Amino acid sequence: MKTTPPPLDDEREDYSTLDVARLLGMAVRSVQLMVDRGEFSAWKTPGGHRRISRDSVRQWLARRQGGSAAAPAEPPPRAAAPRRSAAAGHATVLLI
Repeated sequence: MKTTPPPLDDEREDYSTLDVARLLGMAVRSVQLMVDRGEFSAWKTPGGHRRISRDSVRQWLARRQGGSAAAPAEPPPRAAAPRRSAAAGHATVLLI
């Protein structure tokens, strides 16, 4: 059974992590980690469940869509790896 995400303009002031995960198309665990990192304004119920404020979800979406929060214009430059000559008997290995 597939459920639809809650609209951001409903009457509720807060959402569960499942609600936000459905709304953003993410895994529940990803949303939990975002709450723990402080990306959303949230709190825990006496039972330990996270509740995320509707306004913080709206603000997060606005930042992601190029809203009020400043995003870095370009990624930081990558440091060039030192080059070694294969003729000198050194091999270069790139691990990702």
